Order: sequence, then C-alpha cells, then structure tokens
Amino acid sequence: MKSLFEGVGTALITPFNTEGAIDFPSFGRLVDRQLEAGINALIVGATTGEGACLRAEEKEELIVAAAERVRGFYGSDEKERPAVIAGISCNVTSAAEEYCRRLGNLPADGLLVTTPFYNKTSQKGLIRFYERLADASPKPIIIYNVPQRTGMTVSPSVYEVLSAHPNICGIKEADSDMNRFPDAVKAAENLTIYSGCDELALPMFCLGAGGWISVVSNLFPEKCVELYEAFLSGCNRKAAAINSEILPFVRLAFSEVNPVPVKAMAAFLNLCEERVREPLCALGKEEREKLSEEFGRLGGFGGGRAFTAKPDKCENRGRGVRTGGEREYSCSRR
Repeated sequence: MKSLFEGVGTALITPFNTEGAIDFPSFGRLVDRQLEAGINALIVGATTGEGACLRAEEKEELIVAAAERVRGFYGSDEKERPAVIAGISCNVTSAAEEYCRRLGNLPADGLLVTTPFYNKTSQKGLIRFYERLADASPKPIIIYNVPQRTGMTVSPSVYEVLSAHPNICGIKEADSDMNRFPDAVKAAENLTIYSGCDELALPMFCLGAGGWISVVSNLFPEKCVELYEAFLSGCNRKAAAINSEILPFVRLAFSEVNPVPVKAMAAFLNLCEERVREPLCALGKEEREKLSEEFGRLGGFGGGRAFTAKPDKCENRGRGVRTGGEREYSCSRR
C-alpha cells in the first residue's frame, strides 16, 4: 500500500501578528507542540492554514520553517520524523502544475491537492487533472476531496484509476457521506485514505481509513494521537470514550467557517493570536464570549489535561500492522 504517512496529521493554522504578517515565532511553537505530541504529519498552508489567502512566497517560507523545525526536533532520524505536506488549491491545471513543481522542490515530503473549484470539471477531467499534476510533481500527491468547498466530489471509480499512478499516494476524504466511503476504500485499496472529517474520524477508521488529517489536533494533538493509537491497538472502548470527549470541541471548531473558531480557541490557550485574513473575519464580541464560555465549560482551558477517558488498558503487541488490507489487533482489557 502506498502511503506518505499513517496516523494523525494536523492541518496547521497559520498565525498572524498585529501587522497581518505571518507570526513565525508562534508558528514554530505550534509545530513544536505537535512534535512533542507525537503527531505523524504536518499539513502546511491548506484550508485550515488559510492557504488561499497566502502569497506564494509566504507558503514557501512556512514549508521551510516547518521542515527546519522537524529536522531540529528529530535530527537525522528520517524514519521517525513526521511528514511535512504542502497544501495546493488551484483550478487552472497549468498553474497547478507549476505550483507542484515549485513547492515540490522545497523540503516538503508531499503535496495535498484539492480538486478544481468553481469551474469544477467532469470525472474524466479530474483524472486528467490529477494525472498531469502527479506527472509534474517531484513529490507524492494526496488527492483532497472536499465537496462542501469545491462544489464537486470524486467518484470511487476515479480513485480506482488514479490509484494506479505511481506518484499518487493517498486520499484525504472530507465528504461526510458515509454511504459512499466503503466504496471509496474498496476502489482505492492500494492508497492510504485519510479521514478529513474530525467528527467522523473514528467511524472512518472502522471502515478502513489509515489515518486522519485533523483540525482539532491544533488544540489537543495528544488526545488525537491517543484516539488513533487506541483504535489501532484494538482498544475500541477507549477509542470511543476519547472520541466522545473530543467531539464537543470538534463541534465548536466548526461552529463558524473554519479556521475562525479553532483560531479563537488556540488564542484562548495562548498558542497564537486570533487574527485571520480577509475575506475571513474574526468572531464578534458576543460570539467570542459564547465560544469562550462553552470552551471553558468543556474543560478546554486545561489544554487537554481535563480529558479523563481511560476505560480500559491495552497491551499492544506490535502496533496493529496492516496485512492483506486488514489490520491485526491485539487488546487485553483489565
């Protein structure tokens, strides 16, 4: 199975300072927090990172900054270090090819490429779009299906065709229609599918997702890693309990347009300033007060330390290795 990473990847927010420029010191601290939590990938300049509002040179600087931070944390241990993945969203194929070449020559491990938006295309056009980008890119590509933003979805038959391309290694599936997800998993059986829906990560794991690209992990990366590892170890009750604790924060994170609420909550935790770039706008005073009240009621100001889900203990005999498209689990409940 082709895979850029397995586990939990964080779709990083992009912090801005009072002048509206990227706040690189805060960005560095955000990255360090993810690395300390054992996150498996960092997605830079994608939807949650306000990639559509970043200039090309800004996105490049963020990718380099993230990669340098990872190298500084892990040193020469290439095997253990998380993947750095650059987000690309462009509805002009020739321009998207150039972005792939340009960002692919930076110290990124792969590219997360959204389907064309607004002008959209046919399913045949999607195949052509991704094949051209995969041919042009020096780095592996993850297909990003997010129909609520682009106005189109990728059919399982397209996944089946594109899975044969050697430079396409995964799918971020953010279509919340769970009826089509098993078909997508079956069609893309040699690609890793990542849940792109925080509220559906656990159900998607159960149906074959090999990882999770998360928004809420900006706030609680340790808990997201713990949820994934509990599932991978076969500790399903523990995974379900952690999922139940995270879900209220997921609902808060998407109570307004992403990443506005998650940035506000990150500001509550003193991780960065709340600022977003127009046309996005920060929460109004009343909305912020309501968010802060609910965040505090849920225990969010503990930065994740208020979570208590430990209903069972598991002895992990190997880390749930995939065999023949399935996972082998071993779990001891006490």
